[in-house]
Amino acid sequence: MVSSMKHSRSPEYENTPPTTREIIQAAIDYLSDEDKEFMEDMEPEGAIGYLFTCLPEYGVANPEGFLIQKGVLQDRAPQPEE
Repeated sequence: MVSSMKHSRSPEYENTPPTTREIIQAAIDYLSDEDKEFMEDMEPEGAIGYLFTCLPEYGVANPEGFLIQKGVLQDRAPQPEE
């Protein structure tokens, strides 16, 4: 399933932090109604932290990679120098 994931954020927002709503939308297929309701009142940083704990329970082996692919996190891998 990981290979079919695409960025959910549009390019004009890539340099701005995601909102809690965007974070929930990125993982909506994996979250229960209770998870979504619980996360709605969280700050974005807390919502991301919550996903790091609950996504593995729903079968996402690499939450960081998942959130990077969804556009919620930026890839922090060093870029090759030119």
